[in-house]
Amino acid sequence: MTLGEKYPYINQDCYTLDINSKKILDEITKLNQQGDLSSDYIKSLYGYKTANKMAYDGKNCQNVIEYRRLNENAEIITKDAVKQEKSVLDKFKKEQNIYIGVGALVLLVGLFIVIRK
Repeated sequence: MTLGEKYPYINQDCYTLDINSKKILDEITKLNQQGDLSSDYIKSLYGYKTANKMAYDGKNCQNVIEYRRLNENAEIITKDAVKQEKSVLDKFKKEQNIYIGVGALVLLVGLFIVIRK
C-alpha cells in the first residue's frame, strides 16, 4: 500500500483530512522514537503531512469542524434542557393537581357547612 492510498488527501472531506493528519503524526512520532530519522519513508511522510495540511487549510477545515462541533454541542444541550424542563414540569403538575384537589375539598366542606346552617 502506497502512502497516497494510506493517507489520501485529494478530494477528501475535512474529517478524513483531520484523521489522516493525526495518523501521519502518530506514525512519524513512532518512527522517531525508533531512531529512524533519515529514511526516505519519513521524508515522504513529512511530504504527505504538508500536502494534507495544505488541503486542510485550503478547505478551511478548522472552521468547518469547529462549526459542526458547536452545533452538535448546542443540540445536545438543548435536548438535555428539554428533558430537565419536562421532568420539573411533571413534578409541579402533580403538586398542582394535589392543590386543586385539596382546594375543591375545602370548598365542598365550606359549602356543606353553609348549607347545614
